Amino acid sequence: MTMKRVLQTALVGCVVTSIGGSAFAETINWFTEDLTAWNDTGRNDLGDFVEPYGVFVETDFTATGGLAASPFGDGNAVRLLDLTDQDKAEIHGQLAAPVFEPFRIDFQSQNESTVDTTKAIRFRMGNNDVNITSEKRAAFSISWQADGDIGGKYSGAEDGIGDVDTKNSSPLTGVQDVTMIANGALTGTYTYDLFGETRTLDPLHYDLYIGGVLLNSSSPGDSKHDDFKNGMQFHYDKSDNEYDTSLGLQQFALFSSGTSDTGPDVYFDNIIFRTGDDIGNLVPEPSSLLALICGVAFTASASRRRCS
Repeated sequence: MTMKRVLQTALVGCVVTSIGGSAFAETINWFTEDLTAWNDTGRNDLGDFVEPYGVFVETDFTATGGLAASPFGDGNAVRLLDLTDQDKAEIHGQLAAPVFEPFRIDFQSQNESTVDTTKAIRFRMGNNDVNITSEKRAAFSISWQADGDIGGKYSGAEDGIGDVDTKNSSPLTGVQDVTMIANGALTGTYTYDLFGETRTLDPLHYDLYIGGVLLNSSSPGDSKHDDFKNGMQFHYDKSDNEYDTSLGLQQFALFSSGTSDTGPDVYFDNIIFRTGDDIGNLVPEPSSLLALICGVAFTASASRRRCS
């Protein structure tokens, strides 16, 4: 095959594959610079620091009595704090369509709470247009507690229908990278490789990693092995549950514990939501390699045209 033919074949392959899409079907920056993605504004409760609670996009950290600078090294962060029992800090958003497939959510966080309680900033997802600050309407719950723990709620097989348990870390300080890998499909397992782990998630189950370490790890013989071996189950079987698995996951929210609870003060950055085949794999996207090949092909093709 001549070089000209090789280039033509590569170029055609580039066009066809780019039409087909990348390994990440969707990537949404839920927070890197602003709160645009948190579009359910009727439920959002941003702060003005008249009362010491609310949600703040911090650029001047000292203006609200916070840190001297972003702990994430990029100049900004979103801060959720609740130092009063008058109300709770909360932001809500809705995806354009419900999720019925594997997905991944990454967070960077730093807990600056000064009290030692289990009151928390929580992240939840549930059906569209519902208030998921109520646990019975949520599929799962990830919490950043004032005492420094990070935890995930799940339905435990050994505890029976209707009971919801929490798996917590030990108290953590400094910037924490938190990654959730979930199988949002109603049927079929999802297998992925991440942080040296090869895991298979059952439908409506998730894994939670903190600093690259699997929180819900287990070994045969552990008391919670059956609960964790294929991920932590969404708590759709909770007593008085209102979360409908058939409607998928569309609503998402970050919020503090409640109007009568005080304590948590947590900073977040780089909250990224992804779907697609390779959300859990530590390999470059195939499209990244393809882009390199395409670039070489186009460059070589252009060079041949200039020289001919």
